[in-house]
Amino acid sequence: MVLLTRWAVNKVNYINEIKMRDGYKFDGNDLRFNSTYDIVKLALICMIAVILCGLSGIAGGMVLGPLFLTYNMVPTIMSATN
Repeated sequence: MVLLTRWAVNKVNYINEIKMRDGYKFDGNDLRFNSTYDIVKLALICMIAVILCGLSGIAGGMVLGPLFLTYNMVPTIMSATN
């Protein structure tokens, strides 16, 4: 799980670097990562939330929904990721 998280963080960081280099015009609701720490923090919070949801038996959307809203994610995109 740790290796998959590291791979995903590297991939998101690479895509973010390409967007910044090429002058991608971010939308007001786009999620921006200022550093690798921001990506790792989001990945770890989601991983902890998923583990807690699995242990307690509650739906993941109940936990991840408010988390994604704190990152200003558009609700239609948020519901698709849940």
